[in-house]
Amino acid sequence: MSQADLVAVVNRIDSRIRSHPWMDFEIWEYVGGNLIVAGFIDTTVEPDLFIKFDGVFLLSLPAEWNTDTSKRVFQMLEGDEARQWNLRFKVEIGNTLFSFAPEHYSPDFKCVVAAKSVRMSTTLEGLKVPPLRDR
Repeated sequence: MSQADLVAVVNRIDSRIRSHPWMDFEIWEYVGGNLIVAGFIDTTVEPDLFIKFDGVFLLSLPAEWNTDTSKRVFQMLEGDEARQWNLRFKVEIGNTLFSFAPEHYSPDFKCVVAAKSVRMSTTLEGLKVPPLRDR
C-alpha cells in the first residue's frame, strides 16, 4: 500500500467515525499478529464499524475507550511524535503508527497501534480472509 493510499484509508476511517455523534471502541480480536477493533454507537448491539490492523508490531491502548467525534479521532502519527514512538519502542521499518484520540484521558494520551496496514468494514465478514487451504 502506497503512502498516499494509506493516508486515504486513514482519512476514510476517521470520516466514518466522525459521521456519528459518538463512538466507543473495544479490542474485538487479536489473532496471528492481526488486530480488529470494533466501534459502537450502542454497545448493547452489534458493532457499527470494524477496523483491522494487519501485521501488528505494537499495541499501546486500553481494552475499551470512548471518543469525541467532534474532533479528529483516527490518524497516523508523523514527525517528531512518530520519531519518539519509533525510538522508544524500536518500531521496525515498514510499520506505520496509527492513533486514536480517546476521550476522558489527558490530552497527550493516545491509543497507538504500529502495523503494516489498516482497513475498515461495517461487517466482520468484510475483513476476514479465508485460511490458505480454503483459497
